[in-house]
Amino acid sequence: MPTKPLTDRSTEELTKTAKTIKAMIVVMILTSTILLTLAIVMMLHHKKFLPVLIVNFSTLPILLVNLNSLKALHKEIATRKA
Repeated sequence: MPTKPLTDRSTEELTKTAKTIKAMIVVMILTSTILLTLAIVMMLHHKKFLPVLIVNFSTLPILLVNLNSLKALHKEIATRKA
């Protein structure tokens, strides 16, 4: 399903989407931190920790895409306020 361009959305929609993306970013950072801590603990106890690290680092591109989307949303909101 194609998404509407940012210029066709209302300011309220943009603000709501920005808040949602911010929440997703915070949750992803928290879970990545927890997974990294878990991997370190598992490494110290000589258990297999590689799958935990793979999952942790595989979410990094999703986080970067969300950060870029948030940046674009903030830029569009700023142009409307100016």
